[in-house]
Amino acid sequence: MTTTHSLYHQSYLHIKHGRKPHVNVPATSCLVMPNTEESRCLACYTDGHVNLFDIDKEKIIETVSEERQIFNVVHHPSDPQFISLGEDGIIFLYDSTTMKVLMKYRPSFTNRLDGHTSRVFAAVFHPRNHNEFISGGWDNTIMFWDTRTSHAVRFIAGPHICGEGVDINWNGKEILTAAYQQREQTQIWDYSTGKLILSNPSYFVENGCLIITLWLEVLSQD
Repeated sequence: MTTTHSLYHQSYLHIKHGRKPHVNVPATSCLVMPNTEESRCLACYTDGHVNLFDIDKEKIIETVSEERQIFNVVHHPSDPQFISLGEDGIIFLYDSTTMKVLMKYRPSFTNRLDGHTSRVFAAVFHPRNHNEFISGGWDNTIMFWDTRTSHAVRFIAGPHICGEGVDINWNGKEILTAAYQQREQTQIWDYSTGKLILSNPSYFVENGCLIITLWLEVLSQD
């Protein structure tokens, strides 16, 4: 409890002396960074800051700022990289050792739907394909990305994602979505084809986060 309180307090002090003085800015996401010898975590905020913390020393190591609200940060499972998701639909890829932007993912604004056009709340890296990840948000699409190109390679239409409602099964073959909508809130999709495999009745939505975990456990046994 002491560490949690201290991290919150120090992040507040940093923001207070940043570009929004005298404002207590909400944190929207926090994650412990994997595959590092040091105890590090990332936190993002509605004023566009991303803070890298040293948990043991209880201090901010590095800060970056984006000119937008940030809703989520997602770390790569093996590489020293993370992505940030925000209100403008653009996805930022960072090097987590230098905190420098490596790539920005956005639509090409051509006749192809190859990027998000509204807020993005969820993303997950593919567990087996090193350069792939998917994302979802308010524009009712799940976008498929290759980290080496700035536009999405394909998409699934349908799920209205308002939180961390996207996941990929450990085998990399199925996608699970949890959507904010009247029907078919929880759905399983084929990763390779984008085709719908299964939709669940609406009464499952009351425990959406638990359903995501349970479904992935069931799938992993197949």
